Amino acid sequence: MTDCKVCDYGPELIDWSLSNVQIGNLVDCSETSVRRHKKHAEDPGLTVGHDFPESPVDGVWVPRRSWQTPQGEVLNSFQFVPDSPESVAAHIDNTRIDSLIRDWPFKKLGAYSTPCDMLLPADLQLGKVDAGGGTDGTIQRFLSAIEAGAKRWETLRPHTGVLADLGDLIENMYSTKQQVSTNDRTLPEQIEDAVALYVNAIGRLLPLTENLVVVNVTSNHGEARNELKTNPYTSDNDWGLMIFRLVRGKCEDRGWPVTFVSPSPGEDTAVLELPDGSKVAFNHGHHSCTPAGVKKWLTGQIVGRRPGWDADLWVLGHYHHAYFDTLGDGRFFFGTPSLDPGSSWFTKKSGESSPPAVAAMSVADHQWYDFSLLR
Repeated sequence: MTDCKVCDYGPELIDWSLSNVQIGNLVDCSETSVRRHKKHAEDPGLTVGHDFPESPVDGVWVPRRSWQTPQGEVLNSFQFVPDSPESVAAHIDNTRIDSLIRDWPFKKLGAYSTPCDMLLPADLQLGKVDAGGGTDGTIQRFLSAIEAGAKRWETLRPHTGVLADLGDLIENMYSTKQQVSTNDRTLPEQIEDAVALYVNAIGRLLPLTENLVVVNVTSNHGEARNELKTNPYTSDNDWGLMIFRLVRGKCEDRGWPVTFVSPSPGEDTAVLELPDGSKVAFNHGHHSCTPAGVKKWLTGQIVGRRPGWDADLWVLGHYHHAYFDTLGDGRFFFGTPSLDPGSSWFTKKSGESSPPAVAAMSVADHQWYDFSLLR
């Protein structure tokens, strides 16, 4: 005897075209027990006779659930699971990435007047389709904002320029059940577009500052999941981290002097100390759960002496709109707007929407100034 009544009954004796309720009645167990057996069994019997679309990466289609229509027809839902993140990475097309990268003229401007200026893209969610269009529109918004940032730097002449991605750079494939029909890029294509975009941004900005620093953080859409909303590993299992490793490699190939800053192993917050001693902490912000909970969550990070606890300024993404507030002894935290095509679900529910933009601000002497939104 085992703890599973389905196993005790004998999976080979069960007609798996039946609904979960019908199978439960047959083996004298609950519908939940049947679903649990299907989740853990290697072959629950639902894959026979189905033709699935081809995937660009190695993996398998696994059953998610079975249900019965009022007409008595039994329907099954399935989800594609890659063999591993490495199998996706193996399908990255470097030729396509290189074809999307522009060769920028490289000439330093010099005569720097501003200690540090930061450009803060967030939540591009490349691959997402919604009311505001698809990935092509997101790419154009990003490039337009970077060009606006370049014009800003041509005026400010920052000695240190920071380009910080605040997470959710790609939409991923396992964030919502609808993504098979709401994505316009495969997962490898999302990664390829992300790499090309940031190499182009770096090439545009590099001549405009003495020290270019590129920061990235982990995020919920960045998780290298193996099923819906499930990351089986640590924070290091993140597509965003891999994307910027690829970006760094492209920069090294070109001999570009760029400094890359990521969270420490197993952490989510990246901390940057500027030449004048000012310290900035970057985090996607998804662990705060709600916009109203950001201040409480940050207070916990500081009290617990988590990474960034002594930062002068915190910068967060995730909530798709710009906001700021004080924290403790005159420190500040900022939320950044998004560049994705919007969320029709959220707008219909709340009536609210936020114009896509990239936040920018200068930092000096442990203070911020000249905050603006770039489009």
